[in-house]
Amino acid sequence: MLYDPYAEQAARKIYSQLESRFPEDRILFEAMPWFQGSGELSVSGVPIDGGNTFLGLQILGCTQPDGATIHREREESGTAPANDGDDAPTQFPYHQLQDIPDVIDLTDDEEPDHGSSWLDITEEEFVILGKPRVVLDKRYTRKNVPDTRGVPVPGDETIFSTGEPYGSGKGVGQASIHAPITLESQGFLRDMWNALLYLKSAYPTAIHSISWFTFEDGFSTSPDPRLISLEPFGTDDEVETSVANWVYMDTQTKVLRGVLVIKVHVLGQALYLMELQRRPPKPRNGGREEGSKPPSYKGLVFTLDHQDSFEHWLRQVLSNVRHVEGVVQKLVRHCPGFADTFKHPKAKNENVPGEASVLNAFSKVGIMRADLSGH
Repeated sequence: MLYDPYAEQAARKIYSQLESRFPEDRILFEAMPWFQGSGELSVSGVPIDGGNTFLGLQILGCTQPDGATIHREREESGTAPANDGDDAPTQFPYHQLQDIPDVIDLTDDEEPDHGSSWLDITEEEFVILGKPRVVLDKRYTRKNVPDTRGVPVPGDETIFSTGEPYGSGKGVGQASIHAPITLESQGFLRDMWNALLYLKSAYPTAIHSISWFTFEDGFSTSPDPRLISLEPFGTDDEVETSVANWVYMDTQTKVLRGVLVIKVHVLGQALYLMELQRRPPKPRNGGREEGSKPPSYKGLVFTLDHQDSFEHWLRQVLSNVRHVEGVVQKLVRHCPGFADTFKHPKAKNENVPGEASVLNAFSKVGIMRADLSGH
């Protein structure tokens, strides 16, 4: 909406209609599509007029506009420590609301207070229909001196607003409403995740928790895991073409390969599983016959001597796995703990797809099925 004139016009038209009719209690306005070209919507609602009309009440998914690759840069602030002898500056706090009410009162009549509690509201998963728009992310860190203003004390807010913070003392908290984009509903990585969920339900006293990890979300137990995108090589990086292309799921659209990272608390220890996203097989003979199978990468399972080394070690793995084109057995000897690889066998007695692969990973750290059942 900021950079595309058509999308900007579509957004402004909604606001201008509301502004011109304000302060009427009921305003019927026209909303035009926010991008040009063909597209699809997935909506939920109710049939009306004897089934001749469908009233859409919530958009569950949509296609994305086609176009050139979007290069998105994100600046992450790194707080500089205070100089020796200076009074330590006070950090501006982040107050995540702990007791979330059953019914959340949202307002657009007031802006949230500065320093108020923050409430994350997650809607149902928003689905991208068809081919997603290609976005390349680049992150860099800017060091800055922390805010030295006084620390506001949040109150017991009962209403929340999505606006920009303005003033204080109104008792209005700040709300962020978002719908996550998650892992596809089918496929190899989804099978691995579902197999872990099945084993947790089958052996609840042995497997205490399962969570997936991204640097943005941290560890999450959400039923729909997200992937970590590999970083593309820069133009100045001296790597072979095959290595540079390996990080992409599709070298034409430059869609980056994802990595699924899972933490499992099993029998009193924390172990981690890492799986690489596979490229789908390419059809042959005009699509009448399936082409060769995608590469059969091994999975990586590891434990750590010190849990606080997790992110540092993971960043090393995510960087180095690009240079070895997914051959993770070349990375295990550098783990600050224990690491090994595991294959993905298929067993006839599997209760769910991926179960044998997960049990194979467990066996690498000395955990067998009999251990899970307590025998």
